Amino acid sequence: MSLTDYARNVLFEPLGITDWEWINDIRGRPLAFAGLRLRSRDLARIGRMVLGWGKIRGKWHDKQVVPSARLIESLRGQIDMENPPGWQYDYQWWTGKIEAVGEKRDWREGFGNGGQRLFLMLKLDLVIVITAGESNQSAIGSADYQLFKRVVGAVRE
Repeated sequence: MSLTDYARNVLFEPLGITDWEWINDIRGRPLAFAGLRLRSRDLARIGRMVLGWGKIRGKWHDKQVVPSARLIESLRGQIDMENPPGWQYDYQWWTGKIEAVGEKRDWREGFGNGGQRLFLMLKLDLVIVITAGESNQSAIGSADYQLFKRVVGAVRE
């Protein structure tokens, strides 16, 4: 089964995601590491599915879309990063801590080229999606993180 068929059948259709695009390489194969284009609300659906309303569950409307154990493993962060300090990386997710509601709290982030970001904060049951069109501009990463910090700083329990 092709990557796009697998994604459509196993992830996108169960989540109700119908409008998406995956850029292909010169041989017509989807770029597994890049080029997936989703609407903001659909990226948020993925975040909600991962968090499962306060727990890492992988469910959407009581249907197990991704095994919970697999999500927990992928969100743990295993490689310590020197830059930025305090961050970790693994399985396409960045992890770290941020001041929120009076204490340091864990966050997870998946990101794409051009300012596409999916931030997750389990303890706050919070999903933040940022989309932008600054492809191949490295400065957008810092701007997105600053926006994330401002949004989290405004959260009240």
